[in-house]
Amino acid sequence: MGKIKAKLIIDARPSESTLQQICAESGTSPEQQSGFMVFEIEHKDKIMYCSWAGGRMTSEQTPEFTLIGQAATEALVNLPWGSNKLIIQHMELGPTPLVDKLTALLDKLDAGAKVCFLGDLRGSLDGQIQFVFDIVGIKQIAH
Repeated sequence: MGKIKAKLIIDARPSESTLQQICAESGTSPEQQSGFMVFEIEHKDKIMYCSWAGGRMTSEQTPEFTLIGQAATEALVNLPWGSNKLIIQHMELGPTPLVDKLTALLDKLDAGAKVCFLGDLRGSLDGQIQFVFDIVGIKQIAH
């Protein structure tokens, strides 16, 4: 299967409190914060929105985010476009290519869907985004 066309949403932002927590932990200011992994994706003539968030699913199937993963998810939820419903999909490597897994999920979703892809972005999923997304540009939120 081919890669999923995506545009990086460069000014998607989390809540102010999460942004302040990131700044406190990293010793930076909000102006120094770069974007989060939030994308507009095009799949089978549908526009959808997603984030790649670090974290894991607990044994109770509850998402547990890293701080940056939480920020990316909040930034996705805060987008002015798309559904008000958030879908969280755990990702992990296995015998089926990751792009095929994500494509199968996207096939089932409606236009405007918001999906948080949750997984170990510092470990097994590090660098995998290049095999899944064809980044074709950027998008900005009109202010």
